[in-house]
Amino acid sequence: MSPADAIATAYRLDDHTASEVVRVAERIGAQPFDLANLIYFESRWNPAARNTRSGASGLIQFMPSTAVKLGTTTAAIRKLGAADQMSLVERYLAPYAGRVGSAPALFMAVF
Repeated sequence: MSPADAIATAYRLDDHTASEVVRVAERIGAQPFDLANLIYFESRWNPAARNTRSGASGLIQFMPSTAVKLGTTTAAIRKLGAADQMSLVERYLAPYAGRVGSAPALFMAVF
């Protein structure tokens, strides 16, 4: 079973979303299951997830100020599907590429 197939099965994701997780993980030097677990921890894989206190939204709970830095808003992020949000996840994590090879390092990049 490929990593994408395993992630799709474990999290009940469509093939495209699971493939995006693997693609992003490979590009930033993370383990695909670590990235999938991070997203599950942050949003339970709900792309419309929103923290009512902080306004953080989306798969990895983008803060409103972070969304602006990425050229968008948290409201717009919540309207994107999971596969489409993966490009924002990659843009957010790109500065940490090569330094997120362990689960703790990846989680700390988001926290």
